[in-house]
Amino acid sequence: MKKAKLKFKWPIVNKKKTKLLDELALSQEDAEHLIEQSYTVAAIMIFLAKAEMKKFEDLSKEEVIKTWSRDVLLVEWFGKVEKRKEVKEVIKRTNSIYKIIFKNKLKVRIRSSKDTASAMNYGAFLSKNTITLFPKWFSKSLEDRAAIIIHEFIHLSQPDQKLDGQRVYGSSLARRLAIEKPKKARKSAENYEWYCLELYQIKK
Repeated sequence: MKKAKLKFKWPIVNKKKTKLLDELALSQEDAEHLIEQSYTVAAIMIFLAKAEMKKFEDLSKEEVIKTWSRDVLLVEWFGKVEKRKEVKEVIKRTNSIYKIIFKNKLKVRIRSSKDTASAMNYGAFLSKNTITLFPKWFSKSLEDRAAIIIHEFIHLSQPDQKLDGQRVYGSSLARRLAIEKPKKARKSAENYEWYCLELYQIKK
C-alpha cells in the first residue's frame, strides 16, 4: 500500500506565513520536505508494528498469551496480559493507525506556536484527515518526529493517560505505566509512540 498523499495548508495571509517560516527557520520547500520525510518514516514504523502483530494470528488463547510474554518490547511498553482480548486491543489500535497512515489524502496544517495553548504541543489531529503541526515538532529528530505522528493518531480515540495524577510523558513514565497499569498502557499514546520508535530502531 502507498502512504497517504499529503496536502499542505499554510496560513493564507502572506505576513503570517512569512513570520511562521521565520519561526521555523526553514524555507517552505524544506519544511514540506521534512514533513514528507517524517511521514514516510512513520509509515515504516507502523508497517513494522503491524507486521509484528501477525504472529498472533491463528493461535490458541494460551499460545497468544505465551507469545506475548516472550516479546520483550510488547511487555516493556504495554505490560503483561492475561487474556487474549487484551492482545487484540493493541492489535486493533495498531491496525487503525496503519489504515489512517495509508489513506489517500491527509491535510497538514502548519501553524505558529502562538496558535497553541501549550508550549509542549508538537501537533494535533483535528480529524482523521487533518493534522496540525507546530514549530516545536520541527525541532525534533527525524525518528522522533515520525513517532510523534503515531502518538497523535492515538489521540484521535484516546486522551492522555495518567499515573499517580501525572500525565504520562516520556519513556520512564511510559515504562512505569506498563508495569503498574497495563490496561492504561494499552490506551496510552505515549506507549505506542515509544514502542514503534524502539521497534523501528531495532529493525532498521
